[in-house]
Amino acid sequence: MPIYPNFYQTLSACPIVELRGYAAACGLKGRLYAYLDFAGPTGTARDGLAEGMLALAIEKKKLISGQPIIEAASGPFAAALTLAGLTAGHPVVLVMPEDAPALRQETLLRLGAQIRHSPARSGVNGARRLAAQTAAANGWYYMDWLANDDNPEYHRRVTGPAIVQSIAREGKSAVDAIVIGVGSGGTVTGVGETIKAWTNDVRIAAVEPYESQALGGGLTGPHGISDLGYGFVPENFNAYVVDNVVAVNTTDAQRAAQKVLRTDAIPASVSAGAALHAAAQLLAEGKPFPHPAGELVVTPHPGEMARLTGLSAAALANDRAGIALRYAKAWNAVVVLKGARTVVASPDGRVCVNPTGNPGLARGGSGDVLAGMLAALLACGLPAYEAAACAVYLHGAAADRSAAKRGEYGMLPHDILPELGALFAENQR
Repeated sequence: MPIYPNFYQTLSACPIVELRGYAAACGLKGRLYAYLDFAGPTGTARDGLAEGMLALAIEKKKLISGQPIIEAASGPFAAALTLAGLTAGHPVVLVMPEDAPALRQETLLRLGAQIRHSPARSGVNGARRLAAQTAAANGWYYMDWLANDDNPEYHRRVTGPAIVQSIAREGKSAVDAIVIGVGSGGTVTGVGETIKAWTNDVRIAAVEPYESQALGGGLTGPHGISDLGYGFVPENFNAYVVDNVVAVNTTDAQRAAQKVLRTDAIPASVSAGAALHAAAQLLAEGKPFPHPAGELVVTPHPGEMARLTGLSAAALANDRAGIALRYAKAWNAVVVLKGARTVVASPDGRVCVNPTGNPGLARGGSGDVLAGMLAALLACGLPAYEAAACAVYLHGAAADRSAAKRGEYGMLPHDILPELGALFAENQR
């Protein structure tokens, strides 16, 4: 048995086990597996994440020896970060609304954290603003786990590859879907991107509380599923790798967590219970996932594409067509990479470069016109790739006509619309 340099080095080997007892108790015909990640000091998956994000910050030279760390958090990640930071020699300051539960604050103080309060009325966003301001004023490191790409990057490097290694069977997947609860968005993004880069045959389902459906576009509110559903869509959430969003109510999540302890001796949290209930529900219903290959269309501009892929602007500019095609396959979607000579790529390998358009289309609102045209063509029954290629071509051609009359800098998005009628009439002849 090896001797490890520290406890955190033992956390990467998370087992995957079959939940035979739970599946039998629910009368499920298929198989359920669980990725068990609760062996750290706080007993949650946040332990490995906190240590991993610290390691990435040091690797990227964003964090120096002994530098204080500040974060806006009060839940499991706050506890995990406190312990990971202190053992690495970094004081940890946590910012939270002044009305955060007293017992939770007391626990964090006992672990060694320092606490600063933001106004209760400003909520999580107020705490994040105060954390950023305090870090800037004192030269501290603000981890910002809800927006920091080191969060999904940890899962791209650790969780995602571990799952792929476990489910890969002769080049194919042993599972049909992976169900992941969404709190910060890092796990579903990092794992989802890893899985989609490997195969399009595995569906990704994101789970949120029924009482707070930010991902599904519904109402948000209080709920009892700790560490899921923060009431907004986190910046780290990559919707393009998610095939389905499942809402689970607090009671069902609690019951699932209690049941799996009795059936399989697994001490699941309520958030894990939510993911388990969603997985069992999908398996029982045989519920189909939306967006079969190539029916989803995404239309990022270069800045958005860089954010979604983690690539630099220079890398995107050097291979626009190749990158659009790569992520069309990874996301199982038609990708419209906007910009000078917009690229349209399909998961089946088709790519076209649009010859129309001008710099006037960079003005805000032009993309909304394109989205409306694309939706109209899809509603007419055109396949997604053809609809995207036609919409991009006509959008650019109408803009070229408008620019010829008003100039590229004098053209506004609404000036494109009058030119479309004539273009449609000409192309119908």
